[in-house]
Amino acid sequence: MVSKEIVSARATLTSVAIGALALTGLGMGAPSTAAAQQGEASSAFGISATGVDPVGATPAVSSAGEVKAGTAGSVGGKAGTFTATGLSVKAGAGLAEASAANVVAAGQSIGPVSASCSGGVAKAPKSGTQKLGEKGSVTFGVVSGNKATGAVITINGASGPVQTITVAQVSCGKAAVPPTTTPPTTPPTTAPPTTQPSQPPATSTKPTAPPTGTQQPKPERPAPQPESRPGNAVVTG
Repeated sequence: MVSKEIVSARATLTSVAIGALALTGLGMGAPSTAAAQQGEASSAFGISATGVDPVGATPAVSSAGEVKAGTAGSVGGKAGTFTATGLSVKAGAGLAEASAANVVAAGQSIGPVSASCSGGVAKAPKSGTQKLGEKGSVTFGVVSGNKATGAVITINGASGPVQTITVAQVSCGKAAVPPTTTPPTTPPTTAPPTTQPSQPPATSTKPTAPPTGTQQPKPERPAPQPESRPGNAVVTG
């Protein structure tokens, strides 16, 4: 006969096993099947210049997450080779934009310039080239993959280019991918206990017949009365 302690221990182990199966079915017992990918930073700047009249990228922003923005009312070289007004930039996860309301270089206006990118696709609304008198030229819409430049201005000197001005340049990074958890393919099931309860006692629990000595005697039936018939005397004893 199985003792109560053994039955109790087996029941406890069974409960623990059932709980573990339920957690695994719900996806709580295993790590995520896909980790988040780190996002690449996007960037944008309004204007920059190298050469005889240099200017660093202004305004400039970079971000791999929330969108960051910047503006500048007017930017120009100290030597007066160019001036840009109404500059605006922004960059964030998977997108970037840059624009200038007007740019004047080599004494000539080239009008508004802009570039943008989103989801790895870059674009610039203007394209083609334009002469800036005898001293320079501008190339619009330089696009390559996820990068775009609204305009590149070249100013020439007596012996060749002396100034390069880059207007509205953007670069798009890939946005981060959030982590995912693989859902359970089958609903959690409850495993039946591996042990059977102890056997009931062999003796029957039904009430037994009372001992023969306790039985009540059956009452005796009275003897029948003799019938009186003509010519026969009734015998009473």
